[in-house]
Amino acid sequence: MLIILTRIIWQIYPNLWCCVGFWMVVLWVNRPARKSPYTVLVFVGAACNAIVTIVNGGKMPVLGQHGSPVSVWRAARLDDHVLILCDRFSGFSIGDMLIGAGLSLLIGSWLWKRNRPTSKLMKCQLWGVLLLAFCGLQNISASQDTGRCEQSTVKDAWGPKIATEARSFLIRLQSVVKATDRKQFSSLVHYPVRILQQNHSFEIFSPSDFVDKYSAIVTPEVKHAILAQSPDCLFGNGDGMMVGRGQVWFQKESSGEMKIVTINPHAPVVAEK
Repeated sequence: MLIILTRIIWQIYPNLWCCVGFWMVVLWVNRPARKSPYTVLVFVGAACNAIVTIVNGGKMPVLGQHGSPVSVWRAARLDDHVLILCDRFSGFSIGDMLIGAGLSLLIGSWLWKRNRPTSKLMKCQLWGVLLLAFCGLQNISASQDTGRCEQSTVKDAWGPKIATEARSFLIRLQSVVKATDRKQFSSLVHYPVRILQQNHSFEIFSPSDFVDKYSAIVTPEVKHAILAQSPDCLFGNGDGMMVGRGQVWFQKESSGEMKIVTINPHAPVVAEK
């Protein structure tokens, strides 16, 4: 019951201290037991989730456009830490997978030995794992809700004027992509523009060069990310404005124009709506 209580408190007050309190209880209840080695997986999984939420201020980053993560979940940011442990696999984290594996093995082991007396510690750990699984259902529901978003963060990062300009720029970019207007797209780019690959990057120095390499740069995945991006749900921080899961970054230049500064054809694919 203590897990549920601390989880509700963290949900209502999604701050670092409530986060730390919740995970302290979870890790204590699910501490590994010699008679139940499968709880090691649960403990490690919970520890992974604890690390990523604690180092990110008490919230779990969700990688990509997954709608409106609720309360203790939020969209991942470029300055977040240990994103390898965040919710990145369709609403699941590495920690969730370890917890699921431990849960399956633990329950399977318990069923296999169901005719034998079950220790009090074993019962407590089974309840602890089941409660963790219950809490995880909220994660899946929140992260896969694509009908809503918290709001655009551009206003908070850059102010209402630039937020309005960013929205207009995205709408213009979407119309250009729909029309497959390569020349017009190249005019929306700052040069040199950085193109990210899986393990390296390169720069395009002129509009004509961009047009020549358009198909390799503006891939179907990049097009989908641009068209799927809601103007009301743009993410913005000190680096600029992000489209999709990082497929496109644009900024306002000193000239007053919005320009694309980075394109990443290999960014995680945006989920279909």
